[in-house]
Amino acid sequence: MKTLSQKSHNRMGGNLAKTNELLKLQRTNNGLAQLSNKLNSYTCEPCTYGLYEQVQSLKERMEDLRNSNNEIISAVKQHKQTFDDITDVVKRQIRDFNELRKGVFDYTKMVKSHQ
Repeated sequence: MKTLSQKSHNRMGGNLAKTNELLKLQRTNNGLAQLSNKLNSYTCEPCTYGLYEQVQSLKERMEDLRNSNNEIISAVKQHKQTFDDITDVVKRQIRDFNELRKGVFDYTKMVKSHQ
């Protein structure tokens, strides 16, 4: 049988874990803002139609990921989702962010090779 202090400790631990997951998503949003600034800089302007299409695709993916992050953060803050519901989603969001970051890196290398 759990004591009252054990129950409150589990609840606090769950809140801490939930807060950590939210912080990860907020950091991902900060990273998305940095990537967006990079893509919008003059050094990343596309010089071919193919590069233009690629940068547009990257920007759309960034916006989708940002919106998705914000929806998850909002749902958790409004207690619509539990920590157990979001752990896998947060991992997927972070994985998608890392893939997007690699895509931006690859794009910037291609732009530089065309200059």
